[in-house]
Amino acid sequence: MGWRYVFYSLLPSILLSLFLGLFGIQQKFKIVKITPDVLSIILIAILFGGVIYGFSNLSSGKIQLSLLPIITGLLSLGLLLARSKKVAQPILHFEIIKNLNFPLAKVKCHRKVRHFRES
Repeated sequence: MGWRYVFYSLLPSILLSLFLGLFGIQQKFKIVKITPDVLSIILIAILFGGVIYGFSNLSSGKIQLSLLPIITGLLSLGLLLARSKKVAQPILHFEIIKNLNFPLAKVKCHRKVRHFRES
């Protein structure tokens, strides 16, 4: 048996899940057609691409080549934050960070994950 049989063995459960999901999940709200915010999508792509590329190149020893994509990604994050405040329906809602319970829940989640990994 080769390594591909792992995926072949999962195929029946994947198809069953898809079938149950298509017919078992009820739509409770009216579907509203929205237009995608192309500029926000581009900013998100620049953000993730720049930060991931920059941090992956840090081990090369060339700091200048690593910092430029990271700074570009962070500038894109700033533009995305500013844009999300102006758009009526932003792609990413950053208001959750202002909630005082959010940092506390995040810390609790990290503690549980760390405790789970240590045991």
